[in-house]
Amino acid sequence: MQLKWTNGLAIAALAATTALAAAQNPDNKGTYLGFELGAYFPSDKTIRNVFGSTLPRVGINFINNNQPDKMKLSFDFAVIGATKNGNRFLAIPVTAGLGQQYGSPGSGARPYWRVGAGLSYFSYSIDPTNSGTFISANQVGFTAVAEAGLLLSDRIRLSASYNYFSKQDEFDFSGVNISLSFLFWKI
Repeated sequence: MQLKWTNGLAIAALAATTALAAAQNPDNKGTYLGFELGAYFPSDKTIRNVFGSTLPRVGINFINNNQPDKMKLSFDFAVIGATKNGNRFLAIPVTAGLGQQYGSPGSGARPYWRVGAGLSYFSYSIDPTNSGTFISANQVGFTAVAEAGLLLSDRIRLSASYNYFSKQDEFDFSGVNISLSFLFWKI
C-alpha cells in the first residue's frame, strides 16, 4: 500500500511543479528542464531474448524554445535498464547535440530533429546462453543519437530516436526509443 501512496505523491508533486512552471512564464519561451518517459526497443537479438523486446527508459533533457527556426544545442541524460531471471542491464547515456525546431510557437504540432553524441555508463551481468555463466562489467562506452519528433504543445513533445551504443563485450545495446517528454521547469 505504501508504494501506491508514494506514486500518488510523486504524481501530485509533478503536477504542482508543472502548474508552477507554467505560471512563471506565460509566453513559454526559454530553456526548460524536461522529464522523459519512454519505451526502448533493443535491436540486438541476444538482448531481446534475455530481457524482452521492450525496456523502460526515463530521462532528463534540456529543451530551448527560443527562436524555433534556428539551430540550438541540446543536452540529454537517460536511464535504460531491465532485470530478468537473474540477468541485469543498465545504460546511462549522456549526450550533447544539435537540433532544430520548425514552425512558430502556439501553431499546433511542430516537427523537430536532433543529433548528438556522448558517453554512456554500462553495468550488466548477462547470461546470453542460459548456461549459468554470466558476463559482467561496469564500463564506459561511446553513444550517438538521431532523433525526430513533434512538439505537441509548447510543453509536451513526442519523439522517436535511434540510440547507437559501442559494443560492450559481445553485447550490442543499440536500439530505437519512443518517448514522451514534459517540459516542466524554466531554467
